Amino acid sequence: MNEYDVIVVGAGPAGSAAAKVVAERGLKAILLEEHTIVGVPEHCWGLLHRTTRPELYEDIIREMHQSVVLTEYRLERVFAPSGKVVQELSVAGTADYLVRRDEFDRELARQAVNAGADLRLNTRVTGLLKQNGRVIGVTTNSNTTPTLYGKIVIGADGIHAAQKGTPRWQGLIRAEQTFIGGITLELARVRDIEPDVLEWHTGAFIKRGWTGICPRDDVSCTIDFMSLAEFEQVKSGNYVISRKLRDAVPVRMAGWSHPSDLGIGLNKVVEDGLILAGSAALLIGILPAIVSGRYAAEVAVEAIKEGDVTVKKLSKYEDQFKTLRGPAGFMDSPPFYKCSSDEAIENLLIEMIERDEFPLTTPIPI
Repeated sequence: MNEYDVIVVGAGPAGSAAAKVVAERGLKAILLEEHTIVGVPEHCWGLLHRTTRPELYEDIIREMHQSVVLTEYRLERVFAPSGKVVQELSVAGTADYLVRRDEFDRELARQAVNAGADLRLNTRVTGLLKQNGRVIGVTTNSNTTPTLYGKIVIGADGIHAAQKGTPRWQGLIRAEQTFIGGITLELARVRDIEPDVLEWHTGAFIKRGWTGICPRDDVSCTIDFMSLAEFEQVKSGNYVISRKLRDAVPVRMAGWSHPSDLGIGLNKVVEDGLILAGSAALLIGILPAIVSGRYAAEVAVEAIKEGDVTVKKLSKYEDQFKTLRGPAGFMDSPPFYKCSSDEAIENLLIEMIERDEFPLTTPIPI
């Protein structure tokens, strides 16, 4: 029988952070990763957006190989639909990084394994095992280990978990939950960008009203759109971003989908024997995921050592989790998609900046 103190579903930032803490505390942990390579496919830009505690990012980066970091940003520049620069913010020294997201995830997984956690690749969790209503393990697609038992399961199975993962199986996702999707592009032959300047572009050229150019160097970047057709339409437009991308060519494309209120966080993230962390719990951002994984592991270790893995004991995690929840979800941050024109977007943008409420240039509270 395969028995562990803690089973962690998903070897992303939240899962690897959790497994590392559990192993460091002397308990038996296993990471289950459905893909054959940790970090692949990539589901986000790899932007380590600055937070209210930049020292946390610095500590994480310090333990990694220097090749993981592509660039550290010096400025964030915000463009209105008219092309006017409405905000230019110095972020030097605030831990605003673009990383090689796949290698970043693998570094975190290596740290967990080196701390003593087990890792199994190509092992997709297919369901939760329960006894008298309490989660006691998982089922998998593996012929050799179709079931694994654990005192606590930490669900860190990522942005797709709401559709087919731990929160869905446990009934913690609203029946009316809506989802959105899009593409992340790595572009070459980009014009007029600076390697250390992160750009935010707003306008009706994109369904949600904004996107960001995350430079990798002075001729390539990472960027999000809702579709490839939207990208092609922007290239032929008359916006500032259109001129920058006119001759751009994708060299990598990855699709993504997730709940439309990603970032708000689930109202309930613990059950008997189960804790949810990272985007499986509807958090947004790499550092909030890592911190939530650490919180989950610390609560799990304490609960196991005290012999009490009930929801009452694990609810301590929910108090910590609330500090990581954002005030609005992905589509509402900022709510430009509700605007009917470029003029309306520009007016709202200026109002938000004047009130110091533009979320894309605001540090993530940790």
